[in-house]
Amino acid sequence: MLVVLDTNVLVSALLNPGGTPDAVVQMCLRGEITPVINEEILFEYRDVLRRSKFSFALWKVDLLLLGLRARALPIAAKPLDAAMPDESDRIFYETAKACNGYVVTGNLKHYPKNDPCVVTARDVMEGKRGTLTAASPSAPPTAPRF
Repeated sequence: MLVVLDTNVLVSALLNPGGTPDAVVQMCLRGEITPVINEEILFEYRDVLRRSKFSFALWKVDLLLLGLRARALPIAAKPLDAAMPDESDRIFYETAKACNGYVVTGNLKHYPKNDPCVVTARDVMEGKRGTLTAASPSAPPTAPRF
């Protein structure tokens, strides 16, 4: 299963080790599901997770990002003409759509309503939504190298 982790999932994982978002992150780090990233997403992760308001140890942030990057499939986002409730989350949505994957988020309201590619960490853990599968994308995506 290909997943694009919204930054709020990483924040929740670091704030609440052992919680559901952390379980999904751990699945990515173990290779049970495949995280999908690109440079814009990595920049967002680094920027948000290093903010002083979170007080995350920089070594933990760096270790998490190194682990995700080591397991990740690099995919370029493809611009979509979709209305987004929160434009700052467009990169996650467009990247997930580019690889026929899922956006995993804690903020469903930031994405188009009723889109089966937008799921929560709980959905991933419980296999809800009926369409959640470990299937590969139907067509090979364009994968730029970092």
